[in-house]
Amino acid sequence: MPRSLNRTLLTGAELALAALPRRAPDAALWRDARIVAHRGDTRGGRVPENTLAAFDPLPDSGVWGMEFDVRWTADLEPVLLHDPDLARVFGTRLRLAELSFAELRRRWPRVPHLDEVVERYARRLHLMVELKADAHGDLDRQRRRLAACLDGLEPGTDYHVLSLDTDLFRYVPDIPRHGWLPVARFDVAALSDFALRSGCAGVAGPAPLLRWRHLARHREAGQAIGVGFPFTRGLLERELLRGVDWVFSDYALRLAHWRDQACS
Repeated sequence: MPRSLNRTLLTGAELALAALPRRAPDAALWRDARIVAHRGDTRGGRVPENTLAAFDPLPDSGVWGMEFDVRWTADLEPVLLHDPDLARVFGTRLRLAELSFAELRRRWPRVPHLDEVVERYARRLHLMVELKADAHGDLDRQRRRLAACLDGLEPGTDYHVLSLDTDLFRYVPDIPRHGWLPVARFDVAALSDFALRSGCAGVAGPAPLLRWRHLARHREAGQAIGVGFPFTRGLLERELLRGVDWVFSDYALRLAHWRDQACS
């Protein structure tokens, strides 16, 4: 199913849920809301996602965390990019795996290295580091590079490692399982089972598909739930009332503003 159709179906489900009557969250629920900026604050697409310009407005904004995507250059340097190529964000069909980091930095300097992001934002924001699938044939080097970038940070406290593909957690074998967060699309049941079986931090996925029964199972196991992507105040209030732990959003600053209004 095309990604755009997936998002349309989920958006329709979210709007239907938002229309259901419910009580308003109390001040404590609003204060405890942990809002995670999904690929940063792009100002409606005017700022490229996964760039320093998209992340710089987040510290001191009331946003709790930032999510970003990690891929690999040809010489196995971890950088921030969602897609295998630069077409959608930077207008060239060149694939990241064809570029050395030096060439990438020279031609597209806005693509940051993971080291830069950790140095700039770690402990100011919680880092949600999503690994993307890139097979370059040197898993040991990739493991060492990731470990070096995250060295000195506490998994689960300062950051989590996320992936849509549980096989990619092989890149971080030395990170304890409570630092892993599998992310579901439509495979919520399978990812929920994986998280419970493996002792992960919890599970994340689309809010309409993460049902009350999922929340109950993970709470009983002492695990967390992350949901995406509430885009109205009603949807945010629904998730706060359900007691979710993390709210991923493309409009994180807007959600943080609503929280500030509710707490004032």
